[in-house]
Amino acid sequence: MSFDPVAATAAYIDSLGPEALAKAQAYTVGGHWILLWGVLISALVTWLIVRSGLPDRLQLRLRGRPVRAAFLVSALVLLLSSLLTLPWTLYTDYFRMKAYGRTSQPLADWLGQFALSGLISILLGALFCLGLYTLMRKAGKRWWIWSGGLVAVVISLMLLAGPVFIEPLFNDYKPLPA
Repeated sequence: MSFDPVAATAAYIDSLGPEALAKAQAYTVGGHWILLWGVLISALVTWLIVRSGLPDRLQLRLRGRPVRAAFLVSALVLLLSSLLTLPWTLYTDYFRMKAYGRTSQPLADWLGQFALSGLISILLGALFCLGLYTLMRKAGKRWWIWSGGLVAVVISLMLLAGPVFIEPLFNDYKPLPA
């Protein structure tokens, strides 16, 4: 007895019906448009942050303190970016998911988790940028090699530590029954 995955997939898709297939297609096509608009919105938000001059003014106030300046300017940029993209993130990650039946999470809970993940991202992102800027100042011409190594180490640590330390803040993990 052999199993034909192509035939099984076709049988499953045929069993869904035209309404479910149209909904799935709309969700997928919409996801492609969201990727494009997300890039454009990120570029616009970055432009707005740079044009506002807030990071420059903060850096000028912290002149002579490069470590503090790198950390605080990075944190400011990440915070502003998170706040300015909040309406877009609400649409893409909450309201759209709710419309397609992909979440039953209440809005207040979603906003709380957004705030927690934003806080973690700002803290870890600012520490990462601090490391990058420190390497740029100290390593001379070969800063890019050391920075590449830092990126590799940080990605490895996040892949190892994320599921153990960060993800349990957002989900209750329980063992499957036997």
